[in-house]
Amino acid sequence: MNSVFLAWQDPKERNWHTVGKLSQDQELFIFDYTLGARNESFIPFSGMEQLDVTYKSDKLFPLFANRLLNPRRPEYKMLMS
Repeated sequence: MNSVFLAWQDPKERNWHTVGKLSQDQELFIFDYTLGARNESFIPFSGMEQLDVTYKSDKLFPLFANRLLNPRRPEYKMLMS
């Protein structure tokens, strides 16, 4: 299983908090909020508003997929080599 933790910076205090964990287990993507998401200033991600739910999908969640560089971009090969 591969995992990555998501960090969020509180806009008031400027402190960083771990707010989520994204994992991939074979063909399944799994997202869970961590205790850092309980910060009163944190706003849950769109489509994943419940902090106590484990979200599962056979495709990468749009929140994360939209942040990946598209392989059709001209700079893709240069940046990924």
